Amino acid sequence: MEKIIIELDRTDLASRALAVPVREKIASYIKANTNIVLDLGKVMSVSASYADELFGILTKNLGVQAVIEHLKIINVSEPVLESIAEAMQVRSTEHCQQAA
Repeated sequence: MEKIIIELDRTDLASRALAVPVREKIASYIKANTNIVLDLGKVMSVSASYADELFGILTKNLGVQAVIEHLKIINVSEPVLESIAEAMQVRSTEHCQQAA
């Protein structure tokens, strides 16, 4: 299976507008059954809106299982990981409701 590495080179991730193209790129790889390694080594902070737009909406649209199976996040700080996990958790319930 193919693997793509994406490195986000901003130190502070904020704004839904910045997250949309990254989400769309990752979603296209997941739909193509490609694994993605997302390197957040340079990221020091992520806003709730960015985390929701990228990780939350990705989870809502594709489901938490697909995201977890295809997306590996590396070099991530604990606070950034917590923001990502929270966004995914909130939106995963919406995906479950859509599927029902």
